[in-house]
Amino acid sequence: MPVERGGCDVYETEPADLPGFLAHFRPELPKVLVRYNVEGSASDNREQRSRLAKVSQAVRDSGGRFLFELLVPPTPEQRNVPSEVFDAEVRPALIHRAMAEIVEEVPVDVWKLEHLGAPEHYRTAADLAAQNGGECILLGANAPADTVDGWLTDAAANGFTGFAIGRSIWWDSLRGLLAGDLTRPEAIAAVAANYRHFAGTFLQ
Repeated sequence: MPVERGGCDVYETEPADLPGFLAHFRPELPKVLVRYNVEGSASDNREQRSRLAKVSQAVRDSGGRFLFELLVPPTPEQRNVPSEVFDAEVRPALIHRAMAEIVEEVPVDVWKLEHLGAPEHYRTAADLAAQNGGECILLGANAPADTVDGWLTDAAANGFTGFAIGRSIWWDSLRGLLAGDLTRPEAIAAVAANYRHFAGTFLQ
């Protein structure tokens, strides 16, 4: 269950009464989405860690597990690097550095991470999480199915425990339903087939 205000460059908690919200709904995995680049604004990163430490404590006090979705947007300087180079060679190290920096102040149970390129990058992330009692799952980034299959295969073979894929599973089916190109049973069947496909890829 999300507990962040959407679309913020600097994390903001929503709702304001987080302990009351968690006590009412009792979600197993309260989740934050955080944009965090260790080479970005030091003051913004420091403020985010301070806010997120309070969220993590509230989640654990409620009996939940803290799910942290980490996105690493490029800084203005990093945007000069070709996107494919940033994705494969620059961002994985930034993710690892962010995990290590964040967990010094913010206990995390589940890291939800972008794809990490080379298999060894997945293993490093999984090991970093495990050192503090956490685990890693993979997000899908609305990528094509064959691309996600490759990410899932590498993640599963290198210590990731699952995935949290959304649009790659249901986006086309939902558009087809809303456009009248698919019936509701057809859309449901397509979503289920996509989910089974990705689950099978991860578990093979």
